[in-house]
Amino acid sequence: MQNRTLPVQTCTPRPSASHPPFKSGSNILSVSCKSGSKRVYFKWQKNEKADGYALYEYDKKTGKDTLIKLITDVNKTSYSQNFKYASKHSFRLCPFKVYSDGSIIYGDLTSIVNIKVPPAGVKSFSASKTKAKVPLSWKKLSSAKGYKIYKSSKKNGKYTMIKRIKKNSRVKYIDSRVSGGQTYYYKIRAYVKGEQKRMADGKFSKVLKVRVPR
Repeated sequence: MQNRTLPVQTCTPRPSASHPPFKSGSNILSVSCKSGSKRVYFKWQKNEKADGYALYEYDKKTGKDTLIKLITDVNKTSYSQNFKYASKHSFRLCPFKVYSDGSIIYGDLTSIVNIKVPPAGVKSFSASKTKAKVPLSWKKLSSAKGYKIYKSSKKNGKYTMIKRIKKNSRVKYIDSRVSGGQTYYYKIRAYVKGEQKRMADGKFSKVLKVRVPR
């Protein structure tokens, strides 16, 4: 059990002689981010004994917490906030109880939850036309791990990933699986390595229409 002052920027222990420890019970925090978005979504279980919640970002290097949001609505069990593209974060949540004499007692922190925010969208995606191949190029995105290229025979049809490029410095690809006189549609997005070795995908680029010469 940890008692911390409110609303300081770090979890500073504070003993309380007038009130017993706040038995907060089991707390679970979940964190998610949609592909192509830099908005992080937080969800947690409602604590019937709490009067509010403190959401912290945890610094693994210093071992300190920084308060990013103080939630005083006891019925609120979600929150969202924008963070920098391709940035990595660790979060945890702590319920608190407010007594009539103004004392604020904190319960137990949740386990630390990690997340990697998806990268920004790829810019300057373009294509040139030559017989039997389609050279593609785009602008390097320094925050990305690599890129995924998708292709379709219809603009609003099903797109299939034709290449995953594992180096962000590689900004060209040649699609040789084309036929003269046919039209193809391409789009690209960057990715970063997220938690549990999963990929966090960025926003899709504009769709390129390419008609291959006969």
